[in-house]
Amino acid sequence: MTRIRFLGVWLVVFLAGGAWLWGQEPQRRPTTPTAPSRTTVQTPGPNPTVPTPTRTQPTRPRTTTPRPTTTTGPTTPTATTPEVPLAPVPVGAELEAFLINMTARNIGPASMSGRITSLAIDPRRSSTLYAGSASGGLWRSMNHGLTWSPIFEREGSSSVGDVAVAPSDSSVLWVGTGEPNARNSVTWGDGVYQSTDGGRTWKHRGLEDSHHIGRVVIDPRDPQTVYVAALGHFWGPNAMRGIFKTSDGGETWKHILELGPDCGCVDLLIHPEQPDTLIAAAYGVRRDGFSGGNPAMQFHERAGFYKTTDGGQNWTRLTSGLPTAKFGRSGLTVCLSKPNIVYAIIQTERTNIRALAGQGSRENADAETGGVFRSDDFGTTWKKINDLNPRPFYFSKIRVDPSNDQRVWVLGISLFASADGGKTFRADGAPRVHADFHALWIDPANPERLLVGCDGGVYQSHDRGRTWGFCGTLPFPNF
Repeated sequence: MTRIRFLGVWLVVFLAGGAWLWGQEPQRRPTTPTAPSRTTVQTPGPNPTVPTPTRTQPTRPRTTTPRPTTTTGPTTPTATTPEVPLAPVPVGAELEAFLINMTARNIGPASMSGRITSLAIDPRRSSTLYAGSASGGLWRSMNHGLTWSPIFEREGSSSVGDVAVAPSDSSVLWVGTGEPNARNSVTWGDGVYQSTDGGRTWKHRGLEDSHHIGRVVIDPRDPQTVYVAALGHFWGPNAMRGIFKTSDGGETWKHILELGPDCGCVDLLIHPEQPDTLIAAAYGVRRDGFSGGNPAMQFHERAGFYKTTDGGQNWTRLTSGLPTAKFGRSGLTVCLSKPNIVYAIIQTERTNIRALAGQGSRENADAETGGVFRSDDFGTTWKKINDLNPRPFYFSKIRVDPSNDQRVWVLGISLFASADGGKTFRADGAPRVHADFHALWIDPANPERLLVGCDGGVYQSHDRGRTWGFCGTLPFPNF
């Protein structure tokens, strides 16, 4: 009752104030005083009067009402400013020349960027950063993210699935186009591109019909040897999906892991010390015209983990400790200081995806519901650690500290952080940062330094995620 009376008093005050303002005469904006016009009055005869100025009455806005004067003789007209004619509107050839010489200028966004899908950092110069976006191309910063420049503006697609810098030659970049997140609104790509001059120029290197590329992995011994994890079409079947390999810089490709027209690959992990050993994450996903949230199809009998130890000539499906239920989307990461330790996040047909946030964090040994898994032998055997799996089709990304295998991050609507090897997670790994995380890079030389890419752009931290700074000079939206 007291609250109602309080609100009533304020309502009366508000209405009374509005009534008083309604009755006031609108204030006129002060105008800059101008010199009064001078009207000379002459009297006929031998002794004319001395010319005297007449006063001009103050004017109301939009209306001029000079005080009427009575003269007894001819008057000298008041001087007026000549009108300046408007420039003619260009037509024909003039209009064409006018438009050609026009230049565009950025008018936004002013407070956030668009969705980041991938991050890459020059391994030899960590001040050089690359950020790939869902529909805004590829951007480069050469000063730790203070300023950014677009370097992928004239290629066949503006959607970046992944960007990779060659470990043996940082002037060599590879880009796989087509966002790998199967949203109901998603931009596809037209294959892979290579640059040999740090992103100044690009060459298209094939795989045009792959549409969506989840990962590009470069052999650390040779920048011309590249693996591509291709998802294929989201809206129908096609053959160009799975794992592809080139050994000649993209001149030719081999389809080294083929799983059929409905199952592609979303992630690929290379052993840091044994580059011929890789693990692929296979994923079958399909959108239709009616699935507004989760995709219509996101599980497949051939989805799961596959391992090769001979550079892709032979593959073995991994099963020990993994779910027997059909796999959905999954993601992989390796600890650089302990290269046999691998973490994975796995979605299955039994993962709880009814809530938008996905499956929450809790210790659970039941592998069938999916979640966070760990392997200590580079994927041969696995053990489930946690149930956590936020909105799998949109995220399914996991990262581990290069110097500490107990520090684990899971990307989702929030950034989840663990300090005990994934047994427990807290959801405040990136406070006061835009939601929906898709990329995370941890500096191997300084693990306190983190970069994240999310639906609002790029942020970086220098205290392992306690505080974050926004890279506010990435001026691209998300369509």
